[in-house]
Amino acid sequence: MLALAWLSGGDLFVSVARGGSFLQARRIAPAVHADLVFSAVNRLHLVYEQDGQIHYRAADLGARQAAFDFWRQVGPGHNPHITLDGRNRAHVFYELDGAIWHAEHQQDLYWHNVRLGSGHAPPLT
Repeated sequence: MLALAWLSGGDLFVSVARGGSFLQARRIAPAVHADLVFSAVNRLHLVYEQDGQIHYRAADLGARQAAFDFWRQVGPGHNPHITLDGRNRAHVFYELDGAIWHAEHQQDLYWHNVRLGSGHAPPLT
């Protein structure tokens, strides 16, 4: 799987390829910053900033075309980055009030948010 996300004119777009050329680009939402990752089971996880809020979406890419069927608001913040753990749970790192925060997706409507410490722009590797 291959996915590409980009910002254009204040909007976030995503295009996904499953071994061939890119599918048609899809406008997701107005956004400022964005990050994405695939899970081992071909689920696309997307995080983005919109109006000072961090939003999360996931799409199942198994048997059907990518439809973002799962959407949740993580909380207030800026400059989000996403990674997955061994259980394919989303972990979002972001800035808020001069500090770095970590949000772990634990249930459908619940994110466990923890302040990690002072800092800006968390890099992920």
